[in-house]
Amino acid sequence: MDRRSCIQNLLSAQTRVLEFGPLDRPMVTGADADVSYLDHASNAELAEKYAGNPDVDTAGIPQIRYVIPDNDLSPIADAGDRFDLVVASHVFEHLPNPIGWLRQVSRLLTSTGAVFLVVPDMRFTFDVMRRRTELSDWVEGYLEVRDRPAARHVFEHFSVARQADPEPLWSGTAIPADLPRLPNHSDGFGLEKARVSTSRAAYIDTHCSTFTPVSLIRLMTGVADLGMLDIQCSGFWPTAPGDMEFGLLLTCREPDEPAAIAPADLEALARTAGLSGPFTPEALAERERQDHRFRARLGAAKLAHRLTIRAPGTYGFPDLDAVLHDASPGARP
Repeated sequence: MDRRSCIQNLLSAQTRVLEFGPLDRPMVTGADADVSYLDHASNAELAEKYAGNPDVDTAGIPQIRYVIPDNDLSPIADAGDRFDLVVASHVFEHLPNPIGWLRQVSRLLTSTGAVFLVVPDMRFTFDVMRRRTELSDWVEGYLEVRDRPAARHVFEHFSVARQADPEPLWSGTAIPADLPRLPNHSDGFGLEKARVSTSRAAYIDTHCSTFTPVSLIRLMTGVADLGMLDIQCSGFWPTAPGDMEFGLLLTCREPDEPAAIAPADLEALARTAGLSGPFTPEALAERERQDHRFRARLGAAKLAHRLTIRAPGTYGFPDLDAVLHDASPGARP
C-alpha cells in the first residue's frame, strides 16, 4: 500500500498534522504540511535505542515535538493544540487501550479532522498464529485504563510469534502452523517476559491487538455502536496481494443527541445505582456532586438504558467479503 498517496489529497501547506512514531520514515514531511511529530521518547533516547540497528537510520528521525511516554495525550489537548489530521503507522496495534487512545485523539482534532491508521494484517505477519482481538478485549482495556500490554499479550507474542513472509502466505505455499517460531521465542520465554511486564520492572512492547481487515472493521463498528466514539469511515484500503498492511481513514461524525430518559426510568436507574430516600432532580444532582462512584454507576446505567432503545447507526465501513479479507489465503476454497 502506498501510504502517502492515500492522504495526499488531505494535505496542503496549511494542514496541521500530528504523526505518531515516525522513526526515520515519516509519512508526512514539512514539504507536505505543517507537521508535528510525537513519540514515546526524545530524539536522543531514540538514537540510543536504535543505535546499531541496520533497519533504522537514526540521523533520519525528524525532530520530536511531543514526548509522550505513557500514551496520555491530555497535556496536548489541555494546551489547546488541534490538528486537521492525525497519522499513525504501525502504532495502533501496540496500544494497550485502543478505545481510550481514540477518544483522546478525537480531542485533538478540529471539527473536520481525520485519523489515518496503517495497521498490519495478522494473516501475513508474525502474528499469524495468534487469536483475533475481540471487542471484549478492547472494552476491558478501556475500563481498566490499561497503560501497558496485558500479560496474555506479552505471553502470546513471545510464545507463538512466527517467522512469516507475506509472499508464501499469500500464495498458500506456507502453512502458518508449520512456520518456525521467531529466534529464541518459546513458552518459557513468553512466561518470563510476561512476568517482567506484570511486575512493572520493565515495559515490554508488543502487539496488544491483532486483526484482519474484517475484524478491525467489526471492532470499530462495535465501539461506535456502544456510543463510545463518534467516528465514521471515509476511506479504506485493503491488504494488497503480497503485502502485509492495510489502511483506514476515520473522520469526525456528529454525535447523536442523547435521548431524554423518562422520569420513571431515571428514578429506577438511580435506585439501581444506589440512591435512597426521596427522588427529586435536586436530590439526584446533589448525590452525583457528592459521590463520584454513584455518578459513575449512574452514568453506566444511563448508557446501558440508552443502548436498549438506540438502533445502531451506520458509519461508512465497507461490508467486506470474509473469504478475501478475513480467511487465510491457504484456507480459501
